[in-house]
Amino acid sequence: PARCSGCQAEFRVRRTSSDTVEVFDPGTAARRSDATPRHGKRRRKRRPPGPSKRTEKPAVRPRQQAAESAGLGSGERIGRYEIEALLGRGGMGAVYRAFDPAANRHVALKVLSAGAPDGDRQRFRREVEVQGNIQHPHIMPILDSGTRGRSHYFTMELLRDPVDLAELVALSHRGLAAKDPYLRTAATLQGILRQVLLPICQAIHHANVREGVLHRDLKPENVLVDRNGLRPFVIDFGVCSLLERKNRRLAHLPSETPERLDGGKVRVTGTLLYMPPEQAHGESDRRGDVWAIGALLHQVLTGAPPYEPATRSSVSAAEQADGLHLLIE
Repeated sequence: PARCSGCQAEFRVRRTSSDTVEVFDPGTAARRSDATPRHGKRRRKRRPPGPSKRTEKPAVRPRQQAAESAGLGSGERIGRYEIEALLGRGGMGAVYRAFDPAANRHVALKVLSAGAPDGDRQRFRREVEVQGNIQHPHIMPILDSGTRGRSHYFTMELLRDPVDLAELVALSHRGLAAKDPYLRTAATLQGILRQVLLPICQAIHHANVREGVLHRDLKPENVLVDRNGLRPFVIDFGVCSLLERKNRRLAHLPSETPERLDGGKVRVTGTLLYMPPEQAHGESDRRGDVWAIGALLHQVLTGAPPYEPATRSSVSAAEQADGLHLLIE
C-alpha cells in the first residue's frame, strides 16, 4: 500500500487501462465509484505529450510567394521614386502612391510583378507605349517609365480619392453620391451621362479615329473619375489593337493577334461581360469599343452589366423606362 503525504492514510492503486488508474481504501475490496472518500476519486493520468494532431497550413505556392515578395514597402525606392503606400493590386502587378523628388510631386506608380509571364510583360510594355503616345484630356497620361531588375514600372497622375464608374453608379443608385460634395453633380443619370460617359465617348472616338487604336477592354473598372473636378479618365490599354498606322510613333508595334492554343482554341483577352461577340472568338472589329460603350451605358442605366439577369438589377423597371426616355430625348 501507498501512504498519503498529507494525512498519512494508506491506499492502493490499480491500473485499469492505459490512461486510467483507480484508488482504493486498503480495507475495502470493492471499487468505490459512488460515495468515494477523499482518496477514492478516479484519476486520469495524462499521457506524455506526443506529436501534435493539428494540421499545418499548406506551404506557400511558389507563384504566391513570388507575388508576395514582389510587394514594395513604405520607404523603398524604385528608380527615383519613393514608395509611400499601396493603392491597389491587380492580376499583373500593383499600383503605389509614390513621391517623385525630381518634380517634387506625388504620382501613381504601377509596377509589374517580377515573376510575370512573358505575355504580361509584352502587354505592359504595349500599354506604356500606346497610352503614353495618345494625347487626350480624358485618357490617362503616362509620365515616366523604367525598369528595376526584371520589374517594369510606369508613373501616372495621382488622382484625388478616385472612384471607378461601377462605384459611382452604385453610389448614385443608393443616393449616396448626392451627399458627397465632390460627386454631387454626377449623382443623377443626367449627371453621369454629361460628366462621365460623354467625355469617355470623346476619348474613345479620339483613340479609334485619330490614333487608330482599339481599346478592347472598356469596362467600369477602367474608367476612373477624379473627385477633384470630376475628371474621368480611360486607363489600361494593355490589350489594345492597332486598327490603322495613324500614329507614326506606334508604327513599329505589331497589331494584337489572337494567341492560338492547343486544339485550335484561341486565348481571349478582355472582360467577357463587356466585350463584343466577335472578341470572344479571338477576333477584333473597329466597332468593338462602340459595343463596350453601350455595355457601360447599360451599367449606368440598370446598375448591372448587360449579361446580368434582369431580376438582379438594382434599378426598378419604371426608373429604367425613365432613363430610356431621357436617352431618346
